[in-house]
Amino acid sequence: MNEKIANDLEFIWSQTKGDTAVCIAILDGTPDLSHPSLKKANIWKINNLILDNEKGPMSKHATHVASLIWGQHESSSNIRGWAPDCRGVSIPIFTNDKNRKTSQLDLARAINLAIQNGANIINISGGELVKTSTTLDPLLEKALRSCHENNVLVIAAAGNNGCKCLHVPACHPETLAVGAMDDLGAPMRFSNWGKEYQEHGILAPGQNIWGAEIGGGSRQRSGTSFAAPLVSSIAALLLCIAKKKGITASASKIREALIKSASPCNPLLGMNCQQYLAGRLNIRQAYHYLINGEKSMSNSNELALTTSASSHSEEPLIPQELEVMESSTFDCIAPNEALISHNNSDISASASCQCQPSSKSLVYALGKVGYDFGTEARRDGFTQLMGENKSPFNPENLIDFLEARPYEAKMIIWTLNIDLTPIYAIEPSDPFANDTYGLLIGALQGQVKDSHDKEYVERVSIPGYLTGKTVRLYSGQIVPVISAQPRGLFYWEVNRLIEAALQKADCQSHDKLRTALREFLNRIYYDFRNLGVTSSERAMNYAATNAFQAAEAFSTYMMDENQTRQLANVTVEKSPFCRMDSDCWDVKLSFFDPENDRRAMKIVRYTIDVADIMPVTLGDPKAWSTASF
Repeated sequence: MNEKIANDLEFIWSQTKGDTAVCIAILDGTPDLSHPSLKKANIWKINNLILDNEKGPMSKHATHVASLIWGQHESSSNIRGWAPDCRGVSIPIFTNDKNRKTSQLDLARAINLAIQNGANIINISGGELVKTSTTLDPLLEKALRSCHENNVLVIAAAGNNGCKCLHVPACHPETLAVGAMDDLGAPMRFSNWGKEYQEHGILAPGQNIWGAEIGGGSRQRSGTSFAAPLVSSIAALLLCIAKKKGITASASKIREALIKSASPCNPLLGMNCQQYLAGRLNIRQAYHYLINGEKSMSNSNELALTTSASSHSEEPLIPQELEVMESSTFDCIAPNEALISHNNSDISASASCQCQPSSKSLVYALGKVGYDFGTEARRDGFTQLMGENKSPFNPENLIDFLEARPYEAKMIIWTLNIDLTPIYAIEPSDPFANDTYGLLIGALQGQVKDSHDKEYVERVSIPGYLTGKTVRLYSGQIVPVISAQPRGLFYWEVNRLIEAALQKADCQSHDKLRTALREFLNRIYYDFRNLGVTSSERAMNYAATNAFQAAEAFSTYMMDENQTRQLANVTVEKSPFCRMDSDCWDVKLSFFDPENDRRAMKIVRYTIDVADIMPVTLGDPKAWSTASF
C-alpha cells in the first residue's frame, strides 16, 4: 500500500476505528463470518434474497470484502479492517450458482433491505456493464433515489473492464464510484473510467489487497471490488468523527468531502486524466474538509508519482486470482466483478443505525397475479391431475381445474408480477387463507377475460407483510414472500375505477376529467412503478387504488374558470402534521394550464396514513396556487 495512504490511515485510526452507531451494509456474496478476523465483528447477515452456502467464488469475494471493512485488529488473523468497530449488515445477492444471475430488481430489493435495516453506507462491489446510464431499471433507479432521500450513501465499484464504459450502479450520479489504483497512485489498467466517473468517482488502493480467505487463511486480490470497501470504510469513519464532534454530516456531505479532497491528476505529467476519475483517495484531506471546509485543505497533498507515464504503457497485468470472462456486448475484459445481469423478464430514515433486523415490513404493491410451480415434479403432478391436452401453464385450464378442486390452490406458488416479472410470492395468512386463495383465483380469472368485459381485471393491489422468507421459482429466480390477507386485496380495471370515482364525485359528464384520471392512474402504475415497501411507495400506490379521492380533488380544483388544467406531476412527501403512532405522507398533484403557461400552477394535496397494513386517507384535499414553470 502507498506509504501516504498507510500514514493517513493511522492518523484517522487515532481519531476512531468506528462506532456502533454507524452501519455499513455490503451487498455481495455470502461471507464466511466464522473467519478469525470476522468472528468478533458486529455483523448481521440477512439471508432472504438468495439460497446459498459459504463455498464458491462469490463467497470468497464477499469474505474478502467483509474483512477489508470489519477485520478485527486484535484477532489472530493478520487482516486489519479499515472500520472494524462499525456495525455491519451483510445482504447476499451474488450466488455461487453459475446458472443464476443477479438482476437489477434483485439489487433494488437488497438496497431497500439495507435502508430498512438502518444502513448509513451501502457497499456494492459489483455491477452490470451497460451502454448508457439510462439502462437502469426504474425500480433500481427508485431504490437509489430512496437512498438519497433517506441519507444513505451508496459506494459502488467502477468495474474492471479496462475501458471507457459504464457500470451500474456506479454510473448513477448519486453514488460514489470507486476505481482502483496501484501502490504508486496510478490507475490500474483494468479500472473503468469515463466522464460520469470524473464527476462522482475516486481512485483507491486496488492492487494486491490482503483480505480474508474462506477457511481461515488470507490472500491478496486486486480489483475495484476491493477498492470500494476501503472507501466505504473511510466514509464510515468520517461519519463517526462527525458524530463525535457534533458536526452535522449527511451522506451527501461525506461524499462531497471524499470527492473534493481527492488528489487530482496532473495533465502536465502526460497522464490520461480521465482514468484518474475525480482524483485519488486522500484520507487526511477528506478529514480536514469535513471538519473545516474546503479552504482548510493544503496544496501539499499529492501522492508522489515517481514513475513516468511510459512505465505504465505495457499491457496490463491481470492477477491470476481475477476471474476473466468475455463480454458478449463489449470488446473488453471483465476480470473479477460479480456481474449483475439485467434481465428484462426479470432498490425509513436511518438517523439512528443499529443494523438489527427490522420488525415486519409492510407492503402495499400493485401488479398482476401470476403463478408458478417451483419444480418440475410439482408441474408434472398438475399435468397428470388435469388430464391430457390440459396444460397447467394455460391460465384458463388451471382456473377450470381449481374451480373443481379449490384446495389445490395451496400447492401453487402465487406471485405478484410487474410487466411479467415476479416481484413477490404471495402466502395467504390464516385464519383467512381460503378467502385469500379465492380472491387470487378470481383475479387470475378476471385477468384472462377480454378487456371490454365488465369483469376484466387489469391490476390488483396486495397489502401484506414481508415474512423474511424467500421461494425459488421454476425459472430459478428467488423472490421474497409476503403474507397477505383479504382486507385490501382488490382487483380493478382502469375504466371501471374511473367511472366509479366520477360517479361518486358527480362528474360523469367531464370527458377531459376522465382523461386526466386515466393519466394519473397510468403514471403511478408505469412511470412510478415500485415494490410498495417504503412508506412513500405505499402512499403512492394507495393514491391510485383510492381514485375516489383523486377524482374529488380533480373535479374540485382542476376545473378553473371552465378551463381544464392538465396533470404536470405527482409527488409524495413526508407530512409535517400527523397523528401519534402514525406514518403520514402527502400526495401532491400539480396542474398546469396547457394554453397559458404564465398562469399559476394549481397544487392539490391529500394526506395518507400508511402505519397500518391498509392505508387510510386523512381529512379533505387541500389546494393552493403557486408560480408557473
